[in-house]
Parts: sequence; structure tokens; C-alpha cells
Amino acid sequence: MKSLKHRKNSTKIRKDCLEDVECPSEQYPHISFRYLTNNDHYNFDYVKKLDGKDQNSLCTRLIDYFQIFTSFPWIYWYSLGKNTGGIETFPVKSLRFDANGKLFTKDEKAIVLRFDSHLGNKKARIIGFKDNPCSTFFVIGFDFDFSAYSHE
Repeated sequence: MKSLKHRKNSTKIRKDCLEDVECPSEQYPHISFRYLTNNDHYNFDYVKKLDGKDQNSLCTRLIDYFQIFTSFPWIYWYSLGKNTGGIETFPVKSLRFDANGKLFTKDEKAIVLRFDSHLGNKKARIIGFKDNPCSTFFVIGFDFDFSAYSHE
């Protein structure tokens, strides 16, 4: 039986990058719903309440967005402005719902991704967080009607 050799990882991670929620990375994001809120106004139950045409449109747009989002590295998304499809952040304490099973510190920030909803207005939001240096984007909720947090 062959033994596996442990190879040293030559990739170095900067310490300041580990501490910063906005750390850009060459890694490609992948999506997890592990901490998706139980609040049915900010999870997939909201979509289920729409009529067939709107429900279909919103699901299609959401899937299309996730496909595009996971096709580019984090560093690309951080390089864009929030009004041009990039990432914006705000304090998690501003949310009007709780993540399911995730406790946040007072200073943690949520990541917001904008996408076109079934209304075609680019005002829908996907809200989540990223544990650095992990490439996983944990979706904690959706803002389909501009009510999940104060949009000042």
C-alpha cells in the first residue's frame, strides 16, 4: 500500500487578508445556503408566494446570476463598483432578519450582490458573507422588495 506524501502548500495568505471581510481573492466563489434565514420573507419561500410567471422569471434570473457570479474570481467582483454589479458591504447589525445558526460579531459586515429580479429593476439583493480566505459565499437571505435593511 502506497503512503500519501503531504505536500507543503506554497500559497501564502497575508495576515491582513484574513482579518478583512473585503479581501479580494483569485479564488472563484461557490455558493452555500447553510445559514439561510428561516424568515420566509427573506428566503426562497418569498419566491413560492409569487404567481407562476413572476416566480418563473425570478427563479431564472437568480439561477442566471449565480452562474455568472461563480464564473469570475472574487477579485473581479471587488474591482467593480456597487452600481456596476460589484460587491457592497454594510454592518450585519442593520439586517431585519437573523441568519439561521450563524452568530455574527458586532463589527462583521454582510456582502450584498445586486441582480435583476422578476421586475427587471436591478434592485433585488442577495445577502451573505464570506469567511476569509475561504471562497464560499454563504447566502443568509434575499432582499426582493427593498425591506431587509435600510437602503440609505
